[in-house]
Amino acid sequence: MLRAMADAEKTEDADGEAVEASRETDAPTADAEEVALPGEGTEDGEKLRRAQQAFDAGDYKTTRALCREIAEARDGDVARHAHRLMTATAIDPVQVAILVSCLLFFMFVSWKYVLS
Repeated sequence: MLRAMADAEKTEDADGEAVEASRETDAPTADAEEVALPGEGTEDGEKLRRAQQAFDAGDYKTTRALCREIAEARDGDVARHAHRLMTATAIDPVQVAILVSCLLFFMFVSWKYVLS
């Protein structure tokens, strides 16, 4: 009930009477169509589908392993999609640099103020 009240918006029509108008949302629905993946019916295409399913499930280790196997596929579309999945699951070098910087700063502060 609260959700229906939050989604409804009171407006006035031409006569000045209050009218409820529900807002349209751009949220994806459960009926959303799946994106067609290239290589249907081929071995590389099936591996790509398994990699996409693993990506959707959040299993990035499996996604990277399957994409490495099909990165050099004969079908260029399959190889490109596999490369996109590998790029999406790659380690961000900026995060690594920030982590190392924080660790060095922590070590410096510990050495300077705790151990000295």
